[in-house]
Amino acid sequence: CLVEMNCRSHGWDGAWVPLAKLLTGGYAQPGVAMDSHVDGAAFDKIPAVYPSPFKAAGQNVMLVSFFSGTVRTTPGYDKMKRLSSFVALQTGVEVGSKVELTVDLFTAVGVLVLANSDAKKMEADLAEVRKMEKDGLFTFDEEVDPVQVEPSPDT
Repeated sequence: CLVEMNCRSHGWDGAWVPLAKLLTGGYAQPGVAMDSHVDGAAFDKIPAVYPSPFKAAGQNVMLVSFFSGTVRTTPGYDKMKRLSSFVALQTGVEVGSKVELTVDLFTAVGVLVLANSDAKKMEADLAEVRKMEKDGLFTFDEEVDPVQVEPSPDT
């Protein structure tokens, strides 16, 4: 019998750890868990409660593709990496990848970590990312289906 206790770390191969460290001023659950077993002195330095307010504004952003095809270039990813709030980008999409329309977590085209000491800058960068998604994160080998270009009534 396996019982899920919700005591494991969030997935995405730890893409969220840099954000957690920025929010808390330097620590996150995986390192704290390790310290609790191998470095008692470091573990004892961890505060009993998170800082309030957090040390930065940030968000893990699940990236959406409104278009599908075989990726020729990734200009959206290149622009994201130049944002003032950019921390990390985790994706399996690269030149030659086949991208489907994002309809759920499994068809997301990556996780972007944004954080900034200035919440307004982080929010502006997030808005820019959402605009990039609607404009298209990739160029494709195939011609884009005009139906995909029409705004969805849901957006």
